[in-house]
Amino acid sequence: MYCARNPSPIRRVVLCSAMQPHPAPHPAAPDDTIGPRMEPALSAPYPPPPVCLIGLLKENSRPGFGVRGSTLHQGPQPFKYLNGVGDSTSVVWNPWPESLKAQQQPSASLHTSIKGGYTEFDWTDSSGKHHEDRITSLVRVDHRSKPGAAGPIHSTVVGQIKGLKGPAYGPYGAQINTGDSRGRWIHGGGSSLGIHAYDPDQRLTPTFGCTRAHNADVERMGGEITNFQTANPRVPIPYTRTDQ
Repeated sequence: MYCARNPSPIRRVVLCSAMQPHPAPHPAAPDDTIGPRMEPALSAPYPPPPVCLIGLLKENSRPGFGVRGSTLHQGPQPFKYLNGVGDSTSVVWNPWPESLKAQQQPSASLHTSIKGGYTEFDWTDSSGKHHEDRITSLVRVDHRSKPGAAGPIHSTVVGQIKGLKGPAYGPYGAQINTGDSRGRWIHGGGSSLGIHAYDPDQRLTPTFGCTRAHNADVERMGGEITNFQTANPRVPIPYTRTDQ
C-alpha cells in the first residue's frame, strides 16, 4: 500500500483500494491495536489507482513521533487499519460519522408549500443534529390584491419581527420577514376577526399576498429562526414559497 510520507504526527492519508500492502518480516508493536503490521511499498511500480477512498485516520503514539492526533477525511467505506507510512508509525481507523459531527456546518431553510398548506423551518446545528418545525399556513389572497400576489417567492430570510402588532398581523412576535421584495411575509392575525385576531389559534383568513399562519405557531417558529441566527450570524436562511 502506498502512502505519501509526512513527518507530522497528523496526516491526511488517501487509501486506494487498488493497491496491495507488503507484509513486513517483523511482528506488530504492542500498540498496534488492529491488524498486522504493513510496510510501505514506496518503490513499487504501481499504476495510478482507479478508486481512492478517504477516511478519518488516527495515529497511535510512538517514541519519537509525537502524540496521538487525528485528521478528518470523509469517505464511504471504513478502512480498519493502515500501518507503515514510512516512519514505523501505526495508523488506525476512527469512525468518521461521530468525528464529523464536530465539523458540521450549520444550515437552515424556510419553505412554504402553497398547495400543501404548510410552512416548514429546517435547520442543522453545529453538532450535526437536524431539526424541523412544520406549521399549518394559508396562501389565499383577497380579490383586491395586486397581480401575482399569491405567486412564488425566492428570497433570504431577514428574521422575526418583534415590534409590530395589529389585527392584520397578530400580536408581537407573530411576524417573520421573509426578505421578499414585495413585502410578502409570514404572519398571524386577521383583520376580519376583530378581537380574535390575537388568539393563539385564530382562524386563517386571506391576505394581500402574505402567508397567514396561527399566531402561536409563527411566534414559536420566529423564535427558532432568531435562535439560529443568533448562534450562526453569517449563515443565510433561504426562503421559498412554491406550489409544491
